[in-house]
Amino acid sequence: MNNSKISLILLWLALFTLGCNKEEYELQTTYDYSCLIINQGNFSEANGELSLLGSNGEIKNQVYQTSNQWALASIIESAIGYKNHWILFCSNEDKIEIIDQQELKLQKSITGVPIPRYGATTEDMLYVTSVEDWTDNSSGKVYKINLQNGEILNKMSLGNLPEGILYFEDNIWIAADDTIYVISEENDQIIKKIPTERKLLCAKHLIAGENGMIWCSLSSHKEDGELILIDGKKMTIVQRNKIPHLSYEGHIVLSPNKENIYYLTSNSTIGAQNADGETKICRWNISTQTSQIVIDGVGFYGFNIHPKTEDIYTANVNGFITNSLFYQYDKNGKIIRNGDLVGVGACRFLFRH
Repeated sequence: MNNSKISLILLWLALFTLGCNKEEYELQTTYDYSCLIINQGNFSEANGELSLLGSNGEIKNQVYQTSNQWALASIIESAIGYKNHWILFCSNEDKIEIIDQQELKLQKSITGVPIPRYGATTEDMLYVTSVEDWTDNSSGKVYKINLQNGEILNKMSLGNLPEGILYFEDNIWIAADDTIYVISEENDQIIKKIPTERKLLCAKHLIAGENGMIWCSLSSHKEDGELILIDGKKMTIVQRNKIPHLSYEGHIVLSPNKENIYYLTSNSTIGAQNADGETKICRWNISTQTSQIVIDGVGFYGFNIHPKTEDIYTANVNGFITNSLFYQYDKNGKIIRNGDLVGVGACRFLFRH
């Protein structure tokens, strides 16, 4: 065989191998998963990351870095789904990252929103709660962003520091300290300020209930929390429910059948201050207005409920110092997954629909 034929064969083999490697790489970065686990990270390390619970039950860690070939280098405050994308709200770097759900590759990075906290979407717009900084004189704003090009269209000032946000019946609802603000989607004007009448409690999160009603959590480091019911049309509070030891983060989730609200309680501040704090995930029945403990645990900081099975997903964040332990329970509190190792500060759990 002459040298030219040998060279052609070697070239063909090299191209074939390169093609196989490319296909293998693409397969490795296309994920089949049921749950996206948001690892918030440690503030001083800025080591927020993503983990996946695969459809086959396998855990994959550091998938953001794997998919994008660089570290996120930020804290992930929260995340939401939008069409076929995930939107990550990242502090430290003060950026909003939009990644596709299939490969988890970055599609768009939006800057100019200081300390983005939580977000809600309409068809093409993103509304984000933001605080200028964590000083006593800090001001809160809601940013309106065009999701098609990432342009910041407006920023609306609030008298209080905003947290949770909800898009509900053509209005944007924001929980902020002792007030719930309602902003018109049509003109970005504040059309209602609803006082919570609880100066020692902070309004935290909002969820849409049945028949035009909205639930909102109120919490504090020192006081028992509350779960209040708001008439979405009249924009008035119609019911109050005391929730002993409601965690300061105040996360609440409506059950798939809309009969119960899940929440987290703690005996102290959970996080770096107390990695061994006792925590419980509880279920509050809307009809009977009674509560029951579903899960006793340690170091839980966040959780979510599967929208079909009602399984409960949570993690012991180990004080945000080392890797978290991920747990999955059925709706009766029976353990399904017992302490899988994921990233630092695992506290948000998003499901693909």
